[in-house]
Amino acid sequence: MGTVPSHAAAWYRARTAHFVMYSEGDPKALRMLAQKAQKFETVLNDRYKAIFDPDTPPIDIYILRSQENVAKLMGGSKTTAGFYKPDTEGSIILSNREGASNELDLDRDSTLFHEYTHYFMLHNFVSAYPAWFTEGFAELLATVEFPAKGGYEIGRPPKYRAYGLFMSTPVPITAILGESSFSGNAEQLDFRYGRSWLLTHMLVVGTKRKGQMDAYLNLVNTGTALSEAAQQAFGDLAQLDKDLDKYRSGRLTYYRFDMPASDAPEPAIEQLDAVETQLIPYRLMRRAGDDAASAVEPLALIAQANPTSASAWFEFARAATVTANEASDSSAKAALRQRAADALDRVLALDPVHVRALLYKAEAQAEHLHFIGNNDPARWKEVGTLLRRANAGNPNDPLVLYQWYRNFGLRREAPPQNARDALARAFQLAPDVTDIRVAYAFDLARHDDFTNALAVVRPIAFDPHNAQAGISVLLSLREMQKHRDQEKKDGKASVNAAH
Repeated sequence: MGTVPSHAAAWYRARTAHFVMYSEGDPKALRMLAQKAQKFETVLNDRYKAIFDPDTPPIDIYILRSQENVAKLMGGSKTTAGFYKPDTEGSIILSNREGASNELDLDRDSTLFHEYTHYFMLHNFVSAYPAWFTEGFAELLATVEFPAKGGYEIGRPPKYRAYGLFMSTPVPITAILGESSFSGNAEQLDFRYGRSWLLTHMLVVGTKRKGQMDAYLNLVNTGTALSEAAQQAFGDLAQLDKDLDKYRSGRLTYYRFDMPASDAPEPAIEQLDAVETQLIPYRLMRRAGDDAASAVEPLALIAQANPTSASAWFEFARAATVTANEASDSSAKAALRQRAADALDRVLALDPVHVRALLYKAEAQAEHLHFIGNNDPARWKEVGTLLRRANAGNPNDPLVLYQWYRNFGLRREAPPQNARDALARAFQLAPDVTDIRVAYAFDLARHDDFTNALAVVRPIAFDPHNAQAGISVLLSLREMQKHRDQEKKDGKASVNAAH
């Protein structure tokens, strides 16, 4: 699917407390962008009173040379300038460092701020937000500016959405408010983004409909259908559409605030070594381009050429594992899994405390035992030992905590309280990872906490780009709740009959 970015240029890494930013080329440009991202994060934390758990794993941000490079890697729309991908292995943001040729072009800062806002929302906001607001809010914050005289500004219009705001084929307001995801052709999507920003600006920054946004979100989060919630909170939707047109033509307000104090240290910049530089393009091919299969053999060659590099063997193991999981041919699947297992052993021979190698070795063994129906306590004890070693290496790796919980399901056993606690902690550390969120929701539901289970899942049922998966989980939980309520009702009836 994805096209490998050039690996001729040097790659650099900027480390901060909350993100690790990678960029090819100019280290000075990387430093400036990392500093600006730190300032943006400070603004978000200040405005929305976020408190980051210091144990939360930093998100990886990859900065490519151009929007074209991002679009090629994604294998999708040519207009894709960046994206945020929640992922079990660790969430990533892909952006670019291409400057805008004019004020109507999407610029690098806005792209990065937009995607980082998505990450911030899933990590810090517990409520569910419909697709239009998720994108509208990200657009609202994408245009945060840091003027030379100091402070920061929120609410400036995204001029790169001018075409969508003024010239695109309109999408009915009922469709924007009533749908749980974004869909349509490029022109319709441009209009949706622009209109969503305008609606968010009018309801959040504007002054004439105060309180309506809070009322709307409260309705949505208590189970009211999107269209009904909009009608109850906003009134006549045709009038809302007219008010939007009028608002667009008026003088738009923006706010200037003093810059909050920050004690964040300067980003630490380092150049990647030759092996890491070779690995980056194939890591991106696998993780961002969803094309692990094309990365397997190139990574095998890199690992063989660098036999003492734990990183090279690990990257090969991951690509081989993902490709094996996707393979339809059983012999090819088995061969790839064996190659991956051998590579993980090479990693652990070089680095016995490599947390993720321990984790993935445990995961592979657990899934194999589950598949063949082997409940031998000694074999499962080996799996547990690997996970304990991984947890000792990093007690706050959410994937290790999640796998500890998951192991009991693979053994067809009810998870004990310590496993449930591990899952809850994994969700605290990585609430944007869908697999962890869904597992946590079902765990709550199995213990009759349907209120919180539904609240946990509701945000992914409004994912602008993949709502259907969340909707399916939400429907399953509601069906589960329905059966549980019926069981309680039948049980109560039986007790009454006995008397």
